Amino acid sequence: MVKINKAAVCVMSLTLLMMSVGTTLEAKEEKEPVEQVKEGNFLLPLSQQPSPLFSLGQNVVDKGDFMAFLALLPLFGPKKHSIGAVPYLLYGISDSCSIGLGIPFSFIKDDGNRSSGLGDIFAQIEYAFYEKQAVRSTYQATVLTALYVPTGSTKTGRPVLGSGATSFLFGGTLSYYAPDWLWFLSAGGNLETKGRKLRAGSSFLYQGGFGKNITTRNGWIFTWMIELDGIYTTRDQCHSVTVRNSGSNLLYLTPSFWASSERFVAQAGISLLPVQHLFGCQTRNEIGALISLGWKFNA
Repeated sequence: MVKINKAAVCVMSLTLLMMSVGTTLEAKEEKEPVEQVKEGNFLLPLSQQPSPLFSLGQNVVDKGDFMAFLALLPLFGPKKHSIGAVPYLLYGISDSCSIGLGIPFSFIKDDGNRSSGLGDIFAQIEYAFYEKQAVRSTYQATVLTALYVPTGSTKTGRPVLGSGATSFLFGGTLSYYAPDWLWFLSAGGNLETKGRKLRAGSSFLYQGGFGKNITTRNGWIFTWMIELDGIYTTRDQCHSVTVRNSGSNLLYLTPSFWASSERFVAQAGISLLPVQHLFGCQTRNEIGALISLGWKFNA
């Protein structure tokens, strides 16, 4: 029987309560419109403006916007290679709240062992509880939560494709946007529940980055970004016994390039690992990458 982590339930409930209260207040209060400049990062609507590649959240789009993404994630090391593909759907249920659905697929080779197939499907909701707009700037703070369903196999082949149990992601972001510059901070945690035999290690995220608009030309935005993404993962437990060769503390450095038009979004980056502390004996990773392509279906 799966045991739910009480901390995860509390955090999820609190996050959903904040979203509910915020949505109610939004319905009662009319925001005074601000006419922002149409230049640099602000040239296009919110859904087409630059956002982080690897970091948590900042996926709030305008009400009624519907977007489809495909993210490709190759990761390479001396004995470990993996390629992930994640189709992702995003919909704005209000100007301050968006929901998303991701269906990941993976091919993993680790020290001669191979696995491929469906990963853990997830659904995410993000709410912007604070937003301050001026003619040439936007400050925004969001909270988000996600539910991961254990659809990835833990039985057929090694390495495993999923955690084997339901997990809960929670977090928050703070960002600043101007026509020329942007910066962001984010933090969160992915809390794992206990499956039949295994409790995968929970992860805690600490992230930040900045970017600068390169140019806007013929209705396109071009921006570069640099992100620092830290991930601390606790050790797994099998039959309530700690798995020594599991868990890690990783810090990714990711430069990326953003391009977008009225309907199309493309972003690509390379992730280096200046800090890689693996607990016990594990296969090291060397370099990762992410390519994300998106299409907006309505104006």
